[in-house]
Amino acid sequence: MEVDRRTFLAAIRQAYDHAREHLWYMEARMITVNDTYGFVEGKEISIDPFIDIIGRNFKQPREGLGYDNSPSAHMWRTITNSNRPL
Repeated sequence: MEVDRRTFLAAIRQAYDHAREHLWYMEARMITVNDTYGFVEGKEISIDPFIDIIGRNFKQPREGLGYDNSPSAHMWRTITNSNRPL
């Protein structure tokens, strides 16, 4: 049990260090900390203005979103399973 816990904590630490070393880590972090639109009651948000940008820039990794060890993998894992935040 203790070995599993240490292995798990080592994997979490490695993912954390990988994310912290990214050039834009703090910019993304500040967006999540200072998101004023995400918590406004009754605010309707549309993705329509961004569909073209997403379509031109999004590439599905072979391993699946959040499991490709990319700089944004930790964000995708949080989005897909919001009950397990960073």
